[in-house]
Amino acid sequence: MASAASSGHAMQAMGRLCRHAGENVWRAGLEFVFPTACPFCNDAQMEMSAAARSEPNLCRDCRQAMLAGEKDLCLRCGAPVGPHLDTAAGCYHCRNDRFVFESVACIGAYQDSLRSACLSAKLRGNQPLAAALAVLLWEKSQDLLPTTEFAVVLPVPQHWSRRIQRCQHPATIVAQVLARRLQVPFYKNILCKVRRTPAQTVLPAGRRRANLRGAFRVRGGAMLQGSSVLLVDDILTTGTTANQAAKSLRSAGVARVTVAVLARGLGKPSRG
Repeated sequence: MASAASSGHAMQAMGRLCRHAGENVWRAGLEFVFPTACPFCNDAQMEMSAAARSEPNLCRDCRQAMLAGEKDLCLRCGAPVGPHLDTAAGCYHCRNDRFVFESVACIGAYQDSLRSACLSAKLRGNQPLAAALAVLLWEKSQDLLPTTEFAVVLPVPQHWSRRIQRCQHPATIVAQVLARRLQVPFYKNILCKVRRTPAQTVLPAGRRRANLRGAFRVRGGAMLQGSSVLLVDDILTTGTTANQAAKSLRSAGVARVTVAVLARGLGKPSRG
């Protein structure tokens, strides 16, 4: 009897999770019904196929500007590197960092047009731009992302007090787009930030790790046991935020964590 009851509770929990995932997909679908103008430069004359109109897209000029000077990227941290280098074990920027995530997918370096677009995507009402950048990230990285069978896509969360202050969180929008492209569930509240911390950008690199220690917690981690997770943020610089979030996921039983970000900020390289 106890076994049957436990089985029934498990089925009910799974049903709630499936309904939650369906609601997320439905809401995400509603969020991305946009006009055809480029969300970065507002060019209303951009050409777009009928299939591409289901999500916001950047115009050709903006896409080219954000991919200008495109280089090979380190598989481990996403930093630009020289051609034909094996970066499975890291590069000049990350070789001494002890990351628990396995790899990073991104559009490119956090500079010039891409930097301006990432900053604009944080502003109220710029959801279309965040979604368009996510589409560009997918197109740039889709050969890397499907190499793992992801169970879920999770955004790096904000503390609840910051969510009140800023209604837009680009990582959430980017995660929704990638989840739809990968055809896996998107969950917003499994990974949460339980401690308010100073912004990483105002701290020196040496204090960033301590700043976020113990800041993230996983809720409902049983469903993630042994799974592979795609963790999404907008920008990665030292990797501390993504690494601390990934540590919480690994402690909850996640087997592999891959990180996807819009841009890789080039902080001070690791020196050995």
